[in-house]
Amino acid sequence: MKRWIVVLLCVCLLCCVGCQKPAEKPAEDETPIWEPEVPEVMDLTVLLTKEDVAEAIPTVTFGEGMLQEHDTVWLFSTEDYTTQVALMVEEPTVTAAEYIILLTGQYPMGSLIEAPQLGESAYWCGESGELLVAQGKYVISLSVQCTTLDAESRLIIARSLALKVLERLAKV
Repeated sequence: MKRWIVVLLCVCLLCCVGCQKPAEKPAEDETPIWEPEVPEVMDLTVLLTKEDVAEAIPTVTFGEGMLQEHDTVWLFSTEDYTTQVALMVEEPTVTAAEYIILLTGQYPMGSLIEAPQLGESAYWCGESGELLVAQGKYVISLSVQCTTLDAESRLIIARSLALKVLERLAKV
C-alpha cells in the first residue's frame, strides 16, 4: 500500500512539473542596462582618393583603397606592397596641437623635423615616412612608404596629399 501511495505521489509530482509554464523571455524592445559606446568613424574615403595618390606618385600603379583597423586607416598599395600610402584622421579629446606633442614623444629623439606651412603644426619622420599634421580639432597622420624614393621625395608627396586632405576636411 505504501508503494502505491509513493507511486501516486510521484505521478502527481510529475504532472505538476509538466504543467508549469516556461519562463517568459524578456520583450525585444527593452533597452539594455549598458551598451558599449561605439566611436563614430570618419569617412576617410572622401578625404583621399585613388586619383590623388596616383597623381602624387605617377610612376607606380595603385590598387583600390582598403579600409583597415576598424575603418580608421585608409590604405592604398601597389600589388607587390613596395609602395603604400596610408591616411588616418583622429579627433582627440585634447586639442590637436597638444595631441601632436603627445605623439612626438613616441618617436626616437631627433627623428622628427618640423614641417612648416602645413596646418597649425606639423612634423615629419623621415625614418617611418610619416607626416603628422594638427589642424583645428583634427590630427592627420599620412604615411608614404616607397622603396624607390628617398625621405625628401616622400615628404614632398606627403605634403601634397596632406594639403588635399586638409582642404576636404575643412568642408566636412
